[in-house]
This record gives sequence, C-alpha cells and structure tokens, in this order.
Amino acid sequence: MEREREEDKVVAWKIRGKGRGLRWHILREIVALLSRQASTTTQVQAAMLHKRGLSNPTTYSMIRELESSMAIAQEYEKDVGWFWTARMTGVSVYLDGSTKNIPAGVVQELLFSVNVNEEEE
Repeated sequence: MEREREEDKVVAWKIRGKGRGLRWHILREIVALLSRQASTTTQVQAAMLHKRGLSNPTTYSMIRELESSMAIAQEYEKDVGWFWTARMTGVSVYLDGSTKNIPAGVVQELLFSVNVNEEEE
C-alpha cells in the first residue's frame, strides 16, 4: 500500500513537470530541498553539483531567480548565519501546494547531497 502511494507520487511528479523544461525541473528541485531543510547557499550549490552537475554560478543565479519570484527567502539566525528556506509561494507554484507531493526518493537524494558535503569538511 505504501509503495503504491510512493509510485503514485513519482508519476504525479513526472506529469506535473512534463513539458516545462529542464530549468523549471531544477528550480523545482531547489524549492523541494529548501522546503524540507533550510540550507546555506553553499549547501544548495553542493546538492545541485552532485545531482545535476551545475556550476556554482549557475546554481546561484537560479537561487536569485527563485528569490526574486518570492519562491524562497533568505533568513538569518545568530547561531547559524544566513540560510535559504522555501516560501509558501514557491511550494504552491512548484510543489502543487504541499510538500507531501514530493517523492521520497527525490528528497532523500537532495538531502544526501547536502549532508555528504558537510561530512567531507
């Protein structure tokens, strides 16, 4: 039963992205990552390098594009520093209004990419 629901999420994820182009898919992955875990610019760049092979300037440009469309926001905490989080605008545009629509495999892959970079340091 659980496996069928996950397969349905994967199918819906693919259907939602059909015909939207690679850039839109990458933007959606960034929003998905930030909706699950607040991350620094460096962490997002590492995740996109591992997953898509994107250079840091390209990833940074996409982060700024998402910020200007109010899909993500940069916040500051005294102990952590500056980090990015997804906003409800981004979740509704890229993730059909809920983080529950993200397939587990996508989330695991993105979070693994972020955490691998931290372990290497």
